[in-house]
Amino acid sequence: MTTRLRHFDSFTDARSHLRSVLDAAREGLVATVDRDQERFVVVNAADLRHDLVALRPAHAVVVAEGGGWVCGASRPSRAW
Repeated sequence: MTTRLRHFDSFTDARSHLRSVLDAAREGLVATVDRDQERFVVVNAADLRHDLVALRPAHAVVVAEGGGWVCGASRPSRAW
C-alpha cells in the first residue's frame, strides 16, 4: 500500500499554500509540514476518525440502572 503525500518544507510555505494543504487532505493525501525540528501532518478528520474506529472499536454499552444511565464497555464474544 502506497501512501500519497504532499510535503511543505516550512510553516510559511504551508501557510502561503493553505488551500493546497486542505485540498490535499480532502483528496485523501497526507500533507506534512516541517516547523523547527518537528513534522506535523494534516489529514481529513472524517478519514482519521474512520481509521481510528476501525483500529480500536469501543464496544460501548449504555444501560439503565438506578434511575439513570450507565456507560461501560463490553468485550466482544469470541468463538473458539
